Amino acid sequence: MLADDFNISARKAIQWTAEQLTDKNKAFLFSLPMLEHRENILFVHASPQSPELWDYILDAEDAASAMKFYDEKLCFIGHTHVPKIFSIQGLAKSITRDEQF
Repeated sequence: MLADDFNISARKAIQWTAEQLTDKNKAFLFSLPMLEHRENILFVHASPQSPELWDYILDAEDAASAMKFYDEKLCFIGHTHVPKIFSIQGLAKSITRDEQF
C-alpha cells in the first residue's frame, strides 16, 4: 500500500478518500499536470525538482535545494500541509492559523 509509512490517521484518511473517488474523479486527478506555471508563479504539490517522487520540502535546506529547479519569482508547494515561507536567505516566516494578514 502507498501509505504504509504513514501514521494511522493518515492511512485512514487515504483509505476513506480512495473509497469516495469515482473512476471519473481519479481520471481527472491523474490528468492534472505535476507543475503549473502561471505568469511568474510555479504551483506544485510536492517538490519542483521531481514532483513525481512526492518529496517533502520541510526546512530551509530543502527549500534552498528546490529553488535551483525553477525560475519563477514564487513557488507554492502544498505537500507538507504546513504553511511556511522560505526565501533565498532561509526560513522567512512560519505561519499560524490565527495570524492576521
